[in-house]
Amino acid sequence: MVSVRGTRLVVLGGSLVLAAGACSNLSKLDDFTFADVCVPESLDATCKGVECGPRTNNCGEPVACPDTCVTQGDRREICGDNPEQDPNRCGCVDDPKNPVKCCIPDAFEKVCLGIQCGPRQDNCGQTVTCPDSCQAPYTCGDNATKDPNQCGCTSPPEAMTCVTVECGSVKDRCGAKVECPSTCQPLQVCALGGAPANTCGCTGAPMAIPEAPLGCEKVLGTAEAGNLGRAYYLCGADSYDAARAFCQSFGTDVARPKSLASLDFLTDAIDQSLVADTWLEFGSYWIGLEDPACKAGACNYAWIDGSALTATFYNFGEPNNTGGGEHCIEAQTYAGWNDIPCSNSRGIVCETTCD
Repeated sequence: MVSVRGTRLVVLGGSLVLAAGACSNLSKLDDFTFADVCVPESLDATCKGVECGPRTNNCGEPVACPDTCVTQGDRREICGDNPEQDPNRCGCVDDPKNPVKCCIPDAFEKVCLGIQCGPRQDNCGQTVTCPDSCQAPYTCGDNATKDPNQCGCTSPPEAMTCVTVECGSVKDRCGAKVECPSTCQPLQVCALGGAPANTCGCTGAPMAIPEAPLGCEKVLGTAEAGNLGRAYYLCGADSYDAARAFCQSFGTDVARPKSLASLDFLTDAIDQSLVADTWLEFGSYWIGLEDPACKAGACNYAWIDGSALTATFYNFGEPNNTGGGEHCIEAQTYAGWNDIPCSNSRGIVCETTCD
């Protein structure tokens, strides 16, 4: 048997050919046996059943097989990344530290579709911060359902909104209207007399003094009578409730003559008033003493401004609540105070409300 050494055997078109260095007098290849010669199999044969990665052919030579790993939906395959760590199989083992290793994240626009604000997890479990579309006073997540991806504004408790408000309605931080409990003293009215909004006010010095309504006469108090800064309005006649409502309609209330000097002052003003002539038939007017709870027994009258009743000027034997229905007080210009039914018609004397 003859072997050919130091000769390169080349395969061309399926035929064996001796390269340079072969003996020149060899005429028939069939006369020789060639040692250490291997003919590589085809790529298809070597890579049969192989999904990806390197492979050694029949001659021991490395062959790179075609990569057939694919991406389907939001999952990707990686050559050799399989539980068995087979270098020729596709797969992908999830890694909690790298959520996008096997997962293809959705587009930002898709993740945040329909989201007004806040963080959102995409299909791969990654946190995505969506654009904040909330406009003041609305903020992200501040809604009734506490949805972290919706704008909203939850109104605070009424007490929190009204903590510095004396009276009237205000808007809370969300723009909702809140009617605050009034802290105004009796006869004070919200924003009356030029007081700022949501502040208790009154009429008369040092606040504004209203003009006289049509059909009324205005009389200003004096230092001698002890009512300087106050104003009085002599108007028509009506029941006690109607008189109070009329006076309140322009920021005043029924008169409160608490001293003999103020009683005399009003008597003199009425004597000189043309308006008061319309109720001279009874010669008296309502004053701001009342007891809404008064029954058949004795009544506990009090000034409507909440001040103490320190002096009284009742006629002898009054008040007597005759018949159990005399719950209001008149001041008679010719005498003193007397209790009568509130439905009676008496003169209307209004007085400003600042003390």
